[in-house]
Amino acid sequence: MLSVVLGTIQSEHGEGEQPHDRPGAYAFAGLAMIFRLRKEFPTPSLAVFVFLQLLDILTTLLGLRVGAREGSLFIGRLMKMDPMAALLISKLFAVVLVLAALRWHRPRVVVLVNYWVALVVVWNLIAIYTTVLLH
Repeated sequence: MLSVVLGTIQSEHGEGEQPHDRPGAYAFAGLAMIFRLRKEFPTPSLAVFVFLQLLDILTTLLGLRVGAREGSLFIGRLMKMDPMAALLISKLFAVVLVLAALRWHRPRVVVLVNYWVALVVVWNLIAIYTTVLLH
């Protein structure tokens, strides 16, 4: 069994070897670093969550004003009745999801929701830009 410790490779006998002493050791050390970095996950931020939700509301309303359409079928159908109510329902759903994630100690869900909403905001901005550009 091998483990990487500060640039040396420890074999099961505990003898330290330099990575160049073994063929493929650099690749192994690189993979170990990748997997170690992959375990780190951003800290969930409720301030970022609120800011992104506000940006989503603003960009959605701006997009609707310039003539873009809602991309979500569910929210789009709700918007036919009342656009503001549909936005509030979607935001309420997001808040309930984040509160449930925090309640059950699942902070990664908050981070993933933040990433998702950031992508939605970018999508809204692209939709606004293309709608204005085409008209």
